[in-house]
Amino acid sequence: MKMAYVLLAAGNGSRFGSCKQLAEVHDKAMIRHSLETLTRLATLTEMTQTKPFVVLGAYYEQINPIIMDKAEVIYNPDWSLGLGASIAKASEVIQSIGGYDGVLFTLSDQVKVNLEDLENLIKGYDGQTIRTAYYANKPGVPAIFPASQFTELKGLKGKQGAKPILMAAKDNLSLQVMDNALFDIDYPEDLEQYLSAIKA
Repeated sequence: MKMAYVLLAAGNGSRFGSCKQLAEVHDKAMIRHSLETLTRLATLTEMTQTKPFVVLGAYYEQINPIIMDKAEVIYNPDWSLGLGASIAKASEVIQSIGGYDGVLFTLSDQVKVNLEDLENLIKGYDGQTIRTAYYANKPGVPAIFPASQFTELKGLKGKQGAKPILMAAKDNLSLQVMDNALFDIDYPEDLEQYLSAIKA
């Protein structure tokens, strides 16, 4: 099975107030931290034959130079339309390349999501059923979509991301409890909380 791994990082971090993708965690830019997790996953699972994909938008010029050697970069000119537009752009590119049986979407600001979390998500994937992380009593990203969903994914837009698809398929989802996915960095205070916790 060949799967595309996609890191979504096109937003402008309006609540953060600056380019949070470049905020430092674990002695590196946040986006490098998240990308390295995906890269290790690709090496271990052997389900992908390319580097992970990264969708960039608002801060393309600042971010691209520090990841271009580690990822296949997809530029989303419609990043301001929300997460859904980035999912749609990635799905369009992946479908046009061809040969992929599914796609895993992750977020660059879910810094607690680790290799084990993603491995467990993939281990339970059957190649046909949407499989998502489950936290806060609902499904969410990280999430795996089969190739049969590519066309529907390409039609997404808005800040809800893939939520419309997940809600429509809510009775036919494969779920993986993932408490680490509950935490993401939206505000500078979130980053301060995370950095304080890992130093403790």
